[in-house]
Amino acid sequence: MKKENFDNEIVSSLELIKHTISSFQKVAIVNNEIMLIEDIVALTGLELETVDKLIEKGIIPYYTPNGLQLKIFKKAEIINWLFTNKHNQSITNI
Repeated sequence: MKKENFDNEIVSSLELIKHTISSFQKVAIVNNEIMLIEDIVALTGLELETVDKLIEKGIIPYYTPNGLQLKIFKKAEIINWLFTNKHNQSITNI
């Protein structure tokens, strides 16, 4: 394969990824149902590295559309994850 063809193929692939990300961001804005990792960082106040580790360990559920490197998250699942492990306060402590 010629270098020029290879470069064009890379540019085309990057444009497709950019378009896909843009499409998901539009859907997320319209429906407010899909989140990106940056949204989770903003929502939780956790560091990006911490969120990455939780994703790698399978603690935070995510999806990869069409096998892309992009990770997307369902807002409802993230909210459910945040509200796991409820701790009840004893009434005698009030």
